[in-house]
Amino acid sequence: MQEDEKILLTTPLPHAAGLYLYAGMVKGTQIYIKSKFDPENVLEHIEKNKVTFLSTVPTTLYLFDFMENKEFDVRSIRIIQYGTAPIAANRLRQGLEMFGQVFLRIYGLTETQSAATWLKKANHRADEEYQKILQCCGKSTIMSRIKIVDEYGVEVRRGIEGEIAMNKQMEGRFFVENRKTKIADMPSSIQQKEYTPEGFVDLDLEWISPDKVVVARAKENKVWDEGPVPTMFTALYEINIRSEEQQQISFPKKNELDEDPQVVGTHLRWVRRKDKEYKGDVWVKDGLNDQEYIWLKNVESAPVFFTQ
Repeated sequence: MQEDEKILLTTPLPHAAGLYLYAGMVKGTQIYIKSKFDPENVLEHIEKNKVTFLSTVPTTLYLFDFMENKEFDVRSIRIIQYGTAPIAANRLRQGLEMFGQVFLRIYGLTETQSAATWLKKANHRADEEYQKILQCCGKSTIMSRIKIVDEYGVEVRRGIEGEIAMNKQMEGRFFVENRKTKIADMPSSIQQKEYTPEGFVDLDLEWISPDKVVVARAKENKVWDEGPVPTMFTALYEINIRSEEQQQISFPKKNELDEDPQVVGTHLRWVRRKDKEYKGDVWVKDGLNDQEYIWLKNVESAPVFFTQ
């Protein structure tokens, strides 16, 4: 986003459009807000005010149809951001023919004032070899982790169909109480079991196997009401969802917390940092019952680092 941007928002501000409202205010841009989407009004607004940035959703892109056999000057548009719902590749090709290579897709977790994936402008092309790319939701953004998992939450091999599972560094960090680990009783997706003891909260969750998970657990905070969110001093626990047996498997010192557990093969890795410090050390266990040790020191606690 540039300082000379002219932003037109036509969708609800509490959702994805709010991202660009805040970003535009920080940059000092011109921002136009519409209470509803009307294709003729939007196109006239773009032409009159030389709008450069349009935030929209796929269902509103029938404005392409409205433009047929009509004269609107939309050459000022540099970015059309869309997301929150699927879109057909032929609809995107239609837009590319009318507006050029200005489209940008975001997907997932916009309620956290961020996004899980993005498909950049350079990937929006009408060429035949780009048709499959136009049907995807892009690549993970910074501090996002994306997996395709089966019905048990276990990551599947490349090319196997499954469900999208995502984790974002900024998502879910505000929970200080009443945060319980509930896992569907397999194979039923209705009956659930609760595994978090009274007086505790579970924040992060990582699957070890179809029967076991690792959670970052802390004592519940019933005192905090407003102001800065207090630090939750989490340690890692293994839960067997079949036998319901649980055990603590990491042991941070006072004023330390363990977070972001990740299972890679037989290795468990996580970040241990001190209260009020942004960076921490990466710790490893070669097996859940083996001795823990430091792998890397003084790293940012961003999950993207683990995939390098």
